[in-house]
Amino acid sequence: MSALAFNPKNRDVLVSGSGDGTAKLWDFVTQKSGEGKVLEAARKPTTIAIKTIESNMKAVTCLSWHPDGTVLAVGGSHSRW
Repeated sequence: MSALAFNPKNRDVLVSGSGDGTAKLWDFVTQKSGEGKVLEAARKPTTIAIKTIESNMKAVTCLSWHPDGTVLAVGGSHSRW
């Protein structure tokens, strides 16, 4: 995992960027525990394959939500090896 961003309008939604050129959208539920509150994954994450002009993109390195929480911007790096 190389990047994380919580949705600004729904703090139970997180997106993570990976080195394989994908982003994963996680939905959480808040559970109460003896120590306070705990986030648990509500289900398996939704995987988003990032398609770019650069077909050799290898890693999602930055993620940013629009302030209204409806649009996600994704950036990455590519391999020059």
